[in-house]
Amino acid sequence: MITSLTELLLQDIFYKRDANNKYQLSSKKEFITDNINEMMDRIYDVIKQSWVQLTHQHPFLGGGSVHINYIALKQVLIKYSRDVFGQRRLLAKLNEIPNYQVHLNSMEIFGMKINSFNPYIHRRAGCFIYWCCMLKPFDFKIKKKSIIVPKNEQYIVNCFNEITAYNLVRIMLGSCYIQKYCNYKECKNKKKGLSERDCALCVKIDNDNEFFRDFLYDVHFRSLSRSSLELFMSRFCIVPYCKKGNCPLTNYESQKQNLMFIDEFEDVLEEKDSARQPLAT
Repeated sequence: MITSLTELLLQDIFYKRDANNKYQLSSKKEFITDNINEMMDRIYDVIKQSWVQLTHQHPFLGGGSVHINYIALKQVLIKYSRDVFGQRRLLAKLNEIPNYQVHLNSMEIFGMKINSFNPYIHRRAGCFIYWCCMLKPFDFKIKKKSIIVPKNEQYIVNCFNEITAYNLVRIMLGSCYIQKYCNYKECKNKKKGLSERDCALCVKIDNDNEFFRDFLYDVHFRSLSRSSLELFMSRFCIVPYCKKGNCPLTNYESQKQNLMFIDEFEDVLEEKDSARQPLAT
């Protein structure tokens, strides 16, 4: 059962896995398909909740409606999970070959788009945004011709798909609780005492409105390749967030050294707990 959007970022939701997170295979050694409709329903619920917040921030949006192309959305999920979890799926198959010796450092010969058994979070987030921007499953339509869209907010209508994808990533990251994966011992907040939910991840591109608009324009017109988007996200866009104060891991190198991300975050929480900041527009 899908309980959180964050599962999309951290787990392969397309195929069934056992209690040890290993793929379950049929008697014919084929993957067993899981119910992808649950995640699509969850995405719909999250967008619906977000829509209420956005209409409060931008009243003109109340004169329109959100449309989701479910065929395009399913393709986004298929291509995203293929790229992010492709090496893991291949390894599960190779392990079924008798006497086959699997070496993770030689997997590049198979030509994976993302050559990693466990991609960093920024690569997963970048890949999701990339496929949303390529296939554009989200759209906003104005119902009434009398609705006047403020000139400085026209970009919200034009880039609604990209804004929605960005906010979905924001919500996913907001439930990636990282306190137990951080080994930075000099953290003042940690010395004061932190609960497991005090530290999470956030994306901060929208902190600068002009910069955010430029980003939306680039991804809307597909000016950023997948690798460029992943690199862009890694350098300064996804950062730790702490309820108790500023996080000392302010740059990419310090995060790499001190945040020991494992395969999956064990506790995936509901999106309502992660909505600490207004949605990006």
